[in-house]
Amino acid sequence: GAGGRDEYGAHEHTSAAARAALERQASVCDTQAATGKDHRSGPLDKVLLVVIFSWHEHLAANIPTLMDLWGGVFQNIKCSDTKVPNQPDMIHAPLLREGRLMYQCTLAAMTQFEGQFEGYLFMGDDVLLNTSYISTLDTSAMWIEPTAINLSTSDMTKDGGWFKVWARKKPGGAESAVLLEANSSLASEDLAQLKDTGWVHAKCDIYYFPASAVAAIRYLAPIFLDAKVYFANAVPTMMR
Repeated sequence: GAGGRDEYGAHEHTSAAARAALERQASVCDTQAATGKDHRSGPLDKVLLVVIFSWHEHLAANIPTLMDLWGGVFQNIKCSDTKVPNQPDMIHAPLLREGRLMYQCTLAAMTQFEGQFEGYLFMGDDVLLNTSYISTLDTSAMWIEPTAINLSTSDMTKDGGWFKVWARKKPGGAESAVLLEANSSLASEDLAQLKDTGWVHAKCDIYYFPASAVAAIRYLAPIFLDAKVYFANAVPTMMR
């Protein structure tokens, strides 16, 4: 999940010109959604779609494309950002490193837009949604949808970036996270209880919380974060 991916964050510095360009592009995110450009009324009209960027340099160029892709289905779209703290149309999430980005984006969206939506749908900026299928899902329940394609490889002879190497851990990805949760701040009896009561893992590239779950998630998520639990373990465990 993106909780592991964001440890390898983008550059820490942004030039003044680049920052200005980001601010101009960022306003597109809220403006197009608010005006309902090409929007068709549907079951997701009262759902907030949050697109989480883990690579900051993609933000300005990709926002207009995302609006074209999802604006017809989602009336309300916000994007996460790490560099524009005073942009009200964005969800400011500066904790890019150390596996905290997904936690922060989730909690920030629920806090910043509390009580304004019937549910919150989160996805990575590199995910393509099957919108006709997503539109059929129950917006009163929590769910995680799997991604259909994994671009990583387990072939040790292949060249690749850090995430191909990361995926070679067996059994791989979030499943390996279960074996890596030996954290001294998570008491052994608590870890055993989590496993007994449904410790689960899933790739958290697309996940949804209804408004009825917000209070519980805002209470539980910081506990998992403080214990350094992988996001790909925390979300499905909280849901269960």
